[in-house]
Amino acid sequence: MDRIDIAKKKHLPRILATLQQLGIYNDQLEIQFLGIKSQQLLQLWVRNTGDTSFQLYQQFPLTAFSGTLGPKEKEGDLQIPEGNYYINRFNPKSKYHLSLGINYPNEEDLFLGRTGSDIFIHGGSTSKGCLAMGDEAIEIVYLLALMAKDNGQKEIPVQIVP
Repeated sequence: MDRIDIAKKKHLPRILATLQQLGIYNDQLEIQFLGIKSQQLLQLWVRNTGDTSFQLYQQFPLTAFSGTLGPKEKEGDLQIPEGNYYINRFNPKSKYHLSLGINYPNEEDLFLGRTGSDIFIHGGSTSKGCLAMGDEAIEIVYLLALMAKDNGQKEIPVQIVP
């Protein structure tokens, strides 16, 4: 069994029950993330395709935090970026259990001369500019992101604020 199969076995029944309680159909699921650096939280928001507003699914505490409030400026500064991003890759074999890549630097970051790469939402409890949330939490987040992608959501937004 791979990591995703194990995560499905552990979490999928609870995920589907929570979505049902929120009135979200698993085949219409869309998601977005809000990272709040000052509170060291990652929020996961859900809605049905075509709905105008999202509902809070769950808040996840970050298990590690690096840098300070303020944007990431350059490669190696250990800052977590701030801005509007999207998930650009899924890594089921991450050294941090599972991980979702963020498209940092985006166009605005490049315009401002900001550098860096390999920013992820991931498991574990180490951060060098990423959003680390522990293995249990990343399993839930990863599965929901995979469901949204499989339902046709082309971009999964990730907003990170101070």
